[in-house]
Amino acid sequence: MTYSNYFSIHSNLFFKNKEYGIKINGGSWYNILHHNNFTDNNTPGNSQAYDGGKETLWYEKETKEGNYWSDWKGRGKYRIDGSANSKDPYPLDINLHPFRSKVPYIVLPSCLLLLVIGVLLYGFVIRKRRKKNSFPDN
Repeated sequence: MTYSNYFSIHSNLFFKNKEYGIKINGGSWYNILHHNNFTDNNTPGNSQAYDGGKETLWYEKETKEGNYWSDWKGRGKYRIDGSANSKDPYPLDINLHPFRSKVPYIVLPSCLLLLVIGVLLYGFVIRKRRKKNSFPDN
């Protein structure tokens, strides 16, 4: 984000980005980020986000809830890389999008469904060929 002001960014999944899940550059002011899921971004870096903006809030004021960070150790504030020296003072310990990070649970049923459809289509084609190639009884 560059020259982005007064944005509220929430309910997003930042998942396995090679670099930061989000990078806020200079010229961005008064943005709020909360209830987002940062999972396995910028590994093996120190932080999953970068903040070079001004007055960024990494939590929701009303609820005092921040973001989920998969590399958070469970205690204290979560440190955000960047010149703003930001922190998420209220990191969440609950994965907000657990189904997204559990790829095998999504892939396996899809593969089984494709396999069943393939077997049914194969059976249908074989049956049709047998009927076509059969001779009538005399």
